[in-house]
Amino acid sequence: MKLSYLQQTLICLAIIVLVVNLCCKKSALSPGEFSVNAIVINLGNPDADGCGWAIKTATDTIFHPTNLSAQYEVDSLKIHINYHKLAGKYECGGIPEPLNGGMPEIQIDAISKQ
Repeated sequence: MKLSYLQQTLICLAIIVLVVNLCCKKSALSPGEFSVNAIVINLGNPDADGCGWAIKTATDTIFHPTNLSAQYEVDSLKIHINYHKLAGKYECGGIPEPLNGGMPEIQIDAISKQ
């Protein structure tokens, strides 16, 4: 069976689209991993009863990252992070009122500027 030029072109295009989709697909998050847009906030120097650097999500949840790189320690920096929650809570002198029991700690798995 001989295929027309149009049929051959459509088959080639379908194969290219399939290959591109398979190669460029974002990896799924692992169990317990979250992906959010957020901002970096400076809650003051811990040596002066502040809480250091924190991450505030779009839902106003505030986390203490255990591994925020110095290049992201910029107040009000918009970021996107993949993270997972840790069991610990970060306690400090100047903790915001809704977090009196401590800020939930997170481990950042991936981070990028927005």
